Amino acid sequence: MSFSEFKSFFLIDSDITFSYEIYQKIRPKLSIVSQYFFDKLYLYFSFDGVEIRHSVLFNNSNDISELKIKNNIYLKNEKSYLQTRKNIGDKEI
Repeated sequence: MSFSEFKSFFLIDSDITFSYEIYQKIRPKLSIVSQYFFDKLYLYFSFDGVEIRHSVLFNNSNDISELKIKNNIYLKNEKSYLQTRKNIGDKEI
């Protein structure tokens, strides 16, 4: 997943947050249990990632993208993101 896709998928202010299409790219890396959970979640929310991201499943009261970027070094720039991705490798999530 590219740096741009990662931010678009996980940060709340994106128009494609939790996009089902992007989820399909990361799904093979998830454990079977996680795949089952997210598959059912997307089905429940009619494959609408924005609805999932804004649901009660997330604590959205203080969910500010700028703060997440400031507090997570891997979100500051593409170089940091790529280094973190390299360090994680092909770990099952």
